[in-house]
Amino acid sequence: TDCEFTDAIGDLALCPEPRRDAAVAVMGNTGGSNGKLLMFGGMGVGTDTISPFRSYLEGGQVDLQAFNDLWFLDLTDLTEECIKGGECEPLPWEQVDVLGNKPRGRWGAGLMLDPSDNLYVIGGTNYDTTTKGYSDLEDLYIFQLRDPFYKYCSATGGGLINAIAGVPAYFLIQCRDAFGEMASGATFRVEIVGLDSQPGLTPSPYSVGTGLYRCDYTVILRGAYEIRIYVGRGGTAYQDLIAGVDAEVSNDDHDFFYEEHVSTAARVFSLTVTPGSTDAAASTVSSTTSLTTTTAGVITSFTVTASDAFGNRRPGGEVINALMSLWDVPNNKVADPDLTPETAAITDNKDGRYSASYRITRSGVYQLSIALSGGIGAGSPYQLLVASDKADISRTYVFGPFEQVKTGRTTTLFVQTRDQFGNNLRVDPKIFASGSETIGFELCKTKGKGADNETCAGGEEEPNVGVTITYSYGPDAQQKNTTTGEYYYGLYKIDFYPFNSGEFTPQVKHNSTYVSCYFDSTAVIDFPDLQRPSIEAVDDCASSVSASTVSRRNGHMGGRRWTTAPQMVVKSGQARRAAAGDKQVVWEESVMDIEQVFQTPDTEFELTMLVVSPILCALVAVLIELGCMGLEWRRAKEERNMNRIANENTDKIRASIDGAPPPTEPAQIEWSASGGEVSSASRTLPPSFTASGNAREHDPTWRALNSLAETQGLISDQTLREAMKKAEGGDPEIIALLAKHQTMLLDTAQQMESLLVSSRSEVGPLPNDGEEAASIPVEDAMADDQRGGDMFSASTDTMKTDHLGH
Repeated sequence: TDCEFTDAIGDLALCPEPRRDAAVAVMGNTGGSNGKLLMFGGMGVGTDTISPFRSYLEGGQVDLQAFNDLWFLDLTDLTEECIKGGECEPLPWEQVDVLGNKPRGRWGAGLMLDPSDNLYVIGGTNYDTTTKGYSDLEDLYIFQLRDPFYKYCSATGGGLINAIAGVPAYFLIQCRDAFGEMASGATFRVEIVGLDSQPGLTPSPYSVGTGLYRCDYTVILRGAYEIRIYVGRGGTAYQDLIAGVDAEVSNDDHDFFYEEHVSTAARVFSLTVTPGSTDAAASTVSSTTSLTTTTAGVITSFTVTASDAFGNRRPGGEVINALMSLWDVPNNKVADPDLTPETAAITDNKDGRYSASYRITRSGVYQLSIALSGGIGAGSPYQLLVASDKADISRTYVFGPFEQVKTGRTTTLFVQTRDQFGNNLRVDPKIFASGSETIGFELCKTKGKGADNETCAGGEEEPNVGVTITYSYGPDAQQKNTTTGEYYYGLYKIDFYPFNSGEFTPQVKHNSTYVSCYFDSTAVIDFPDLQRPSIEAVDDCASSVSASTVSRRNGHMGGRRWTTAPQMVVKSGQARRAAAGDKQVVWEESVMDIEQVFQTPDTEFELTMLVVSPILCALVAVLIELGCMGLEWRRAKEERNMNRIANENTDKIRASIDGAPPPTEPAQIEWSASGGEVSSASRTLPPSFTASGNAREHDPTWRALNSLAETQGLISDQTLREAMKKAEGGDPEIIALLAKHQTMLLDTAQQMESLLVSSRSEVGPLPNDGEEAASIPVEDAMADDQRGGDMFSASTDTMKTDHLGH
C-alpha cells in the first residue's frame, strides 16, 4: 500500500492505524475485476509493548484500543502482470465516511455482504478502557454502502441562482456513493424558501440517468429565496443537506470535485427571482378617481404601475401612453374621428411606476386608454368625465326671436352659460333641476347708466309681463339633444308674456351681472337646430366684451354703451358668420318693438265675481246643512213609527199563531209550557215543538226553527233534531238564538201586514178556525214567496202561510 509514501505536497498518505483481528470482506470480486477489500475494526495497542492479543488471552490489563472505523482498499490495479513483474503501483487506502450511529469498537466481528452491497457487522469483542474489562458483543449493524452520500452530492444549473417569475426553471443534482461512484435510488427533499415572506415551494427531483437527477420548479413572486437540498433514506431525521462542491454552479455541467482531508460544509444556494414580462391586463393605476372625473383646465395626475402576469412590479423602462378621445356615449364610438386625442405626459420613475399628468380644456365625456406592452391595460379604457369650469359671465350669450315679439303671446329666449374655455356649464338637471346659476330677466322701458345691481341699470322696468325661467330645455322643447343624446347643459329657457306693446329693451342677468351678447334667431324660428349661433360668432362677441372691460370704469355695463334709438336695428355678423342665427343684436343701438295683437278684455264682471262668489258659496253651504238636518229628523221620525207598527203587528201575528191574546208588553220570543203566557223564567217551547211527521212539517214554530237552523249553518236533519231536543229541554243557547232570529222578523212586520192584506184580496174570505186551508198549500205559498224575491226569510213565509190557513 501507499502508507509508506508521501503525497504530492509532502504529507503522509492517509492510512489505517496498525491493528489485528479486523473483520475483512471482498466486494465486487468478479471475473473481470478484483473489487475492493473492506476492513472494519480490529484490535490496536497503545504505548505498551506487550502483545495485546496475549494480554487478552491472559486476561491482563493493557492499553488496548478497539477500532470501529471502516476502510477499503481498491484492488482494481492489482493485476497478475504487475505482480509477476514486481512493478505494481502502491494501492491507496480510503476511509469510508458513513452516516448514522456507528457501532462500538470491536475485534473479531463477523462481516458479510449481500447482493446489494449492504455490509453487515455482527458481534465481536470489545474492551472498555474505563473498566479495563472485556465483553462479547451480540449486536448487528448495516452499512448501506451504495446509497448516495451527502458529501458526494452536488448541484449545478442556472436555476440555482436566477429565475424569472412565472417562467419554469430547473437545476441538476449529481450523487455518488461512499466509494465515490455514481449512486442511484437517491431520496431527496428540496425546499425553496422565500426570504421576503413569499410562499415556498417543495419540488420533487426525478432521475434522468445513473446518479443524475433533475428538479423543475416555477416561482411566481419576485424576491430573494434559498434553495436547500437534502438527501438520505428514511424521514427528515435521516436526511442531510448536500455538501458536494461544483466548480461552476451557473452552468449545467457537473464539475464535482472531492478533496481529501478537507471537510466540506453543507451547501445552501441563494436564488433571485425577477419579474416576468410586462402584462398590460395585470398592470394597475394608483387611483381611478383621476381617471374618471376632472375639471376643464385642471392638471390631473395618476400613476401607472407596470406588472407582470403575477402582479410583480417591473423595474421600469416601459413605453407607456395615455390617450383621451372625445366619446359618443349613446353610440359607443369616437365622437369626432378627425379630432386629435388628448395625451398625458408620462415620466418613468425607474421602479416600475410611471407618473402621468394631463390637462383638458374641452368639457365632455372622454374614453381614456392606457397603452403599454403592446396592448390596452391598467384597467382601461375608462370613461372620463371632464366637467366644465366655473361660469364666466363674459362668455354667456342669449339667443331668440327678438324681431317676433307680440303681446298676448309667449316669446322664448335661451341663455347659454359657459366657462372661460367656452364650455357649456355641465350641470346635471337630475341633480340641480333649476341649474346652478341665477338667471334674471328685465323688460326695460328706459335704460339708465347705473350699476348692474340696479333694475334696468337705473331705468324703468315694464311691470306687465309674465316671466318663467326653466333649466335644460332646448329649442326643440326637449331636455336632451336628440343628436348628441346629452342634456342641454347650462341652457336656460326664458318664457316671457308681454301685455303691453311698445319699444322695450330686454335684458338678461347672469348672477346679477348683465349679459352682453345677444343673437336674433327670428329667421330660423321654425328650425330648432339652427337657432343657436355658431361658436365662432359667440366667441367673437365674447372676445370683444373681454377687450372692452375697461369701459366699466366709465359707467358702462358689460362693455355696452347705453343709448336710445327709435327702433331696433339688427346688425349682421361678419362675413364668416354663415348661419342665420349669427345675427348679433346690439342693444346699445336698438330696441325691441313689441307688436299689439289683441285688445285688453273688460274684466269688470270677473272682478265683481271675485268679491261676490265667496259670499254665495257660504250661503249655499248653510242651506245644504239645514236641509240635511231636516232630512235626518224626518228619517228618525219614520223609523220610530215603523217600529211601533211592527211591534203591534207582531203581537197580532203571535196571537194568531199561538191562539192567545196579544201581550200588553213588548213581545219576547219565549213561551211557557202551556203556550199562553210569556215568562222570562221559563224558557221552553210550545207543545207544537213536540209534533212529528207531517204535523211537524206544517207546524209554524218548527218551520221557524228550521229557518233559524239554516241561517246558523245547521245543515243536516240530524243536527236540526238535536237542536229541537235541546230546545224542548229549555237549552238557553237555542232559546237565545231563536229569540235573536225572531227579533229580526219584527223588522219586517210592516211589510208583512201589507202582504197579508193583499193576500186576502187575492184568495178570498179566510176559512173559519178548524177548517182545512186546502186552497193554499203550504208548498205553493212558499214557492210564491221565493218567486217574489228574498225580501222575507223562510220563517216569515211560514208565519204568513199559517196565518192565511187560520
